[in-house]
Amino acid sequence: MMANLQTHPRVVIFIYGHSKVRDRKLLARAEALNLKLKKIDVETETLTTTHFAAMAESMQHSLQELLDPRIVNGHDISDAEGVLKLINKKPELLRTPIVVTHKHVKHIEDFGDLQSIERLVAESQGNQPST
Repeated sequence: MMANLQTHPRVVIFIYGHSKVRDRKLLARAEALNLKLKKIDVETETLTTTHFAAMAESMQHSLQELLDPRIVNGHDISDAEGVLKLINKKPELLRTPIVVTHKHVKHIEDFGDLQSIERLVAESQGNQPST
């Protein structure tokens, strides 16, 4: 379970970084879906190390896998504590966007991932997803 990021079955938390063009495009697409979104910009809103550790655990990832491999070069990511400190200090290094539903935590690669999240939310509510 996501410590302190648990959400209502009808609400989806969209964690993103506003400085990343890809994140902003996927956010715009997520806003167009039939979902109630709670947006968290990791560059302006603070999440705790507990949140990051819980996200990694929920996704069955190591803490190092939370970091964006395209921009993490040159940073020491050899231990979990170092990764958590790095994410807190430089949240733009977090691999985003991440979607949190009441049952799942998932890194979003593309629009297809967003549509699968919409289906999961709709099914959990007993509704049909929009097309």
